[in-house]
Amino acid sequence: MTGTNSGNAPAQAPEAGDTTSTVLAQYDTPESAQFYSVVMGDGGSDVHYGVYTKASDSTRDAAENTIAVLRSLGESAGVTFGPGVKVLDLGAGNGGAAHKLAAETGCSVTCLNLCAEQNAANRSEVVARDLSDLVTVVTGSFEKLPADWTASFNIVWSQDAIVHSNAKDKVFAEAARVLVPGGHVVMSDIMAGPAADASVLSAFKERLHVDELLTPSAYEVGLAAAGVTTLRTRDLSGQLVTNYRRMVGRISSERARLDRCSDAYLDTYAGLLGANIEALCNGEAQAWFALVGQKVGGRTTAAAAADADATVAPSPPLVRRWVASKLHGVRVTDKSVRYHGSVGVSRNLMAAAGIKEFEAVDVVNLTNGARWTTYALGIDADDAFTLNGGGARRGETGDECVLMTYVQSAAYEPARVAYCGADNSIIDQFTYSHKEEAGENGSEGVAIGNGSSNAATG
Repeated sequence: MTGTNSGNAPAQAPEAGDTTSTVLAQYDTPESAQFYSVVMGDGGSDVHYGVYTKASDSTRDAAENTIAVLRSLGESAGVTFGPGVKVLDLGAGNGGAAHKLAAETGCSVTCLNLCAEQNAANRSEVVARDLSDLVTVVTGSFEKLPADWTASFNIVWSQDAIVHSNAKDKVFAEAARVLVPGGHVVMSDIMAGPAADASVLSAFKERLHVDELLTPSAYEVGLAAAGVTTLRTRDLSGQLVTNYRRMVGRISSERARLDRCSDAYLDTYAGLLGANIEALCNGEAQAWFALVGQKVGGRTTAAAAADADATVAPSPPLVRRWVASKLHGVRVTDKSVRYHGSVGVSRNLMAAAGIKEFEAVDVVNLTNGARWTTYALGIDADDAFTLNGGGARRGETGDECVLMTYVQSAAYEPARVAYCGADNSIIDQFTYSHKEEAGENGSEGVAIGNGSSNAATG
């Protein structure tokens, strides 16, 4: 595949029943193209959700931060971006990620996208940036990629696009097919919160015109069925309310620039964003996750790019999901349904268990048996633990809970465990290690703090 910027014809005629009509209706009109470019992209090439790291971040800053976050997550899992590496961007939009990756790393990027307005803007920007030798723009559907693309790409990249498909299993299968053995998937998407209320998700799906909205774990299962093993995930759901509020603000502040958009269009969209904000503040709703996976078998991206004729490397080691940290016996000190998700955990308790702020956690309520996945939000008061959003409906003040985090790797590293007393003070700290390392079966606790080295379960 050459790095040219030609070819307006679709790469493959989309089949009836795919997502083409709904995507074109949402994005490929003069009105919608201007709306997303101005409101979500601030006139730039990025029309995706942004990661806001500080209050002064602009919409463009946040969009570029997202690309950096995805690239960093990929690189932490062994993904290599550089000359000779071939990237396929599924649902590329205006091509912001492709331009940045090509300009900064020298990799070649094929942008696959349905919308003619966005593709035209992408091609113009490619020429303006002198990236025609590295970036190709192709019109087509990610549910049916060209047959001759099999095993052609080192990386499949996608930002917040697969959510629009009503046949995500097809997208996962096609992504795996066009990857070389050992190639990687690097993606973010809007998903269903693991504990989200079904009625809230139904309203969101109706607004998005999709029949299915999968949870993060369902994405992992779907990719695994296609032959892609998940290596890394990152929960970005805490950024959604900020994104929606920024968009509402820009609808108001940028009306003069939105001359193609009717007042009715803008007012309707502002109302939909308000509904999204309310749903997230009242409990779990949609989630935003980043994910990195690898096609089973074959060579790594770096090896394939370095020498296309090299001998195929052995398959990567089996990656398992292990417990990484655990906070046991922590009592609920407060709860708030009207907060957008998370559990609040005192920073002293997080430090004792080795839990990082914004890290995904499984919460088990030992009092009533409820279990859910959310993220940890650090709070300054000592020995406090609060249930927020939808999780607040899964427990009461005084309930005893367990928090657990996980890591995916080929080998187990001893998990860090902290035990709480009735007042949530730390009464014991130790690690879980394999007894087989000590010549026995099972597992053992190894003290690391002031505790009794008790082995624990749960």
